[in-house]
Amino acid sequence: MSIIEKTKNFFRLQRAEILRISWPTRKELVSHSVLILTVSLALAILFAVFDIGFDQLIKFLLTKVL
Repeated sequence: MSIIEKTKNFFRLQRAEILRISWPTRKELVSHSVLILTVSLALAILFAVFDIGFDQLIKFLLTKVL
């Protein structure tokens, strides 16, 4: 097989694979996107609360020790 035939075969197989993909519906895409954004926001808030809490704890401990 020449390089051109191998390349054509490769792209033909890639196209066949892409056609087999089960793409999500618009409703599924929107619901999953909303879920991901909601969880991301919740985790960001949780990490911010922990960060502020640990910051205050470290400041408290440093002022008591020093």
